[in-house]
Amino acid sequence: MAAPIPKAYPETPGPVPPSTPTNAPAVQIEQPPKRNKFFKPALIALGIVLVIVISEVGYLVFKGYGKTYLQQYTTPAPTPTPAPTPPTLEDIQASFPRNHASSDKVRDFADLLDDLAPKLEFFQSASLNYILAGTLVESAPGRKEKEGIEYTHWMKLETESGETITYLFTEQEVQTAAIFLFTSTGSSQINIREVNRGDFVTIKSIANLLDPDPNLRVILEVIRE
Repeated sequence: MAAPIPKAYPETPGPVPPSTPTNAPAVQIEQPPKRNKFFKPALIALGIVLVIVISEVGYLVFKGYGKTYLQQYTTPAPTPTPAPTPPTLEDIQASFPRNHASSDKVRDFADLLDDLAPKLEFFQSASLNYILAGTLVESAPGRKEKEGIEYTHWMKLETESGETITYLFTEQEVQTAAIFLFTSTGSSQINIREVNRGDFVTIKSIANLLDPDPNLRVILEVIRE
């Protein structure tokens, strides 16, 4: 015998339609946080500062590079070629050997000068000169005539090898001689009586062939230790 069905038995609930709202809590949408109104100006100021710093660093680096590298490898300006100059009389004389002395050249020179003498306006200079040097052995006044010329002073010079030579001065040559003394303290001009034995003396004798005066122009350089 079947059991009786209770009168108060609840009915089986049906499926809930998808559109039917459930009792789940409502979803809250988060709002973005509000930014500080000073953020953007501060960012701009920071960017300006960074640009300035980078510019200064770049300038200093480039400046240092230019000093240490660019200037170091700068192409130097070419040195101008000096203009050629003719040799001096001293340069020419220094190139001659000193193993021969002859008066024949003087005679030939005199003959050539005679031929050119009528054209004096073309002459700039014409001279003969020679230089003697040695240690002074003796210097004294003394009259002596040689080949019609009267001399009033003489000097005797000696070389290291012991060779000697005597140089004669006329009275006018004594009076007009330019004599220079060189010492460790300086130089000065002296007269012929102040040249001492043991001094190293250089005698430069110059004959001006355009001057009728037969006397020589004499220059003495005296070195005293």
